[in-house]
Amino acid sequence: MNIWITNASEVTPIDRGQRPLRVGLLSEILAQRGHQVTWWTSSFDHITKRQRNVGVGLVTVRPGLALHILQGCSYPANVDLRRVFNHWQLGYAFRRAAAHASPPDMILCSWPTMEMAFFAVEYAKAKDVPVVIDIRDLWPDILADVLPVWSRPLGRVALLPFEMMAHRALSSCTAITAVSEGYLNWGLGKTARARSELDRVFPLGYSNPEDSTRGALLDGSDLRSRFGLEPDKLTVWFLGTFGQTYDLETVIGAASILAQSGAHDIQFVLSGDGEQRGALERKARNLKNVIFTDWVDRAGILSLMKVAGIGLAAYRVGAPQGISNKIIEYMAAGLPIVSSLRGEAEELIEQRKLGLNYEPGNCRSLANVLQTLGRDRALRMTFAANSRSEYDSHYRADTVYGKMADYLEFVARHGRGGLRREVNGG
Repeated sequence: MNIWITNASEVTPIDRGQRPLRVGLLSEILAQRGHQVTWWTSSFDHITKRQRNVGVGLVTVRPGLALHILQGCSYPANVDLRRVFNHWQLGYAFRRAAAHASPPDMILCSWPTMEMAFFAVEYAKAKDVPVVIDIRDLWPDILADVLPVWSRPLGRVALLPFEMMAHRALSSCTAITAVSEGYLNWGLGKTARARSELDRVFPLGYSNPEDSTRGALLDGSDLRSRFGLEPDKLTVWFLGTFGQTYDLETVIGAASILAQSGAHDIQFVLSGDGEQRGALERKARNLKNVIFTDWVDRAGILSLMKVAGIGLAAYRVGAPQGISNKIIEYMAAGLPIVSSLRGEAEELIEQRKLGLNYEPGNCRSLANVLQTLGRDRALRMTFAANSRSEYDSHYRADTVYGKMADYLEFVARHGRGGLRREVNGG
């Protein structure tokens, strides 16, 4: 089968030194099954905020997998007007290029990018091709949520054209998938229809670097020289982008409280980069218990997983994420999780006893939680075992995306008309 996937925010196979995520893992499974996958993406790398400089058009990665690079402008931050313009560019570039391509057997659209999904749905309706929208982020709602409270009503008025686009795309697609029940319900709420048998949840799956990394792990002396950390201390580890929805200022505030209280056996390791990096480093410049490591490769991630004692999911008040990729990543590492996310993530951590939640934005709350875990090794070990068990049971990438590949094959085989007949009992 010929399957198109639209996604402009993930690491692609031509981006060296970075691990594949949802579309990358899924496309590999589909290609291995003998399908021809064309992944429509941007010339701009959303992760590193750099242009890929590989030109535009079709790039063959390997038999069964190709990238179709669309020209997209650069933007400095995840929430920025230039990103909005970039998404419009990609949408219209997809529309133009798709008009000259042979129709696929089906299309899977990551949401965002909303504009590519919108034009893919329009194309699919005209060609009678089934199209599935996979909700990964609550777009465009997140654009209003990051505005100052006083300006949000005006912001929502300005976003009405996006709301109309979302309603049309999500109402007209063949089916909606999502990374959580909350996200699926959000997507269905943008439509005028009830949930069907084809609307499914496929959580974020994670491929543990331990499954694919070769070579020796970094030892204690390597970790000291490369990252400056002390392996004999309790390491509270954050891995991710220093962006708008995360709250590392509260983490640094908690580190200051712990340092002043004499808790010198706890260190914070913040791995990543982003628009908040400079301000965070300035805030932490006098704290010896806070270490910034930049981006790390797979071997570095695996090494830090081995020495970390706690996985930190630090999100701002009102963050829209459900069960985030970060939490699943810590599960894969078998780490106790300390999280400020509310909703689905908070419930999962409490019900499955994976770690402890703290009040978002509250430095003292985070410091108290870490002190509790620091004093109780047995509790940490219990949370760690539960965390890895939950990952093995529900979030392994090969299991999650194997099931998702089965689902997409079903959708592609039956086509839009066949799906309608089958779902309606015809």
